[in-house]
Amino acid sequence: MSIEIKKGGGSISPKIEERMNRQEGLIYAVVLVVVIMVVQLLIDSFRFSTTAYKEYSEKLGSIETTHQINKQLLEQNTKNQELILDLQKQIFNKK
Repeated sequence: MSIEIKKGGGSISPKIEERMNRQEGLIYAVVLVVVIMVVQLLIDSFRFSTTAYKEYSEKLGSIETTHQINKQLLEQNTKNQELILDLQKQIFNKK
């Protein structure tokens, strides 16, 4: 079996040409679908990153608020303990 290449105006049969056009169309469609899927994955990853960062920021803010409240409560406890010690000294000094 040998393939002969004709010089000049050799033509492709219409059936083969039609199949090649279909295959080209199918290849273009597959490439287009893959490109759309990749773009969708990128968009979803950005959306996920944004959501994750927002949640992280909210938790960080919550932690900072809790830290400030704890600091204020500790200062108040320290003042209360000093007041109790002063009152105890006053009671013991009166006796």
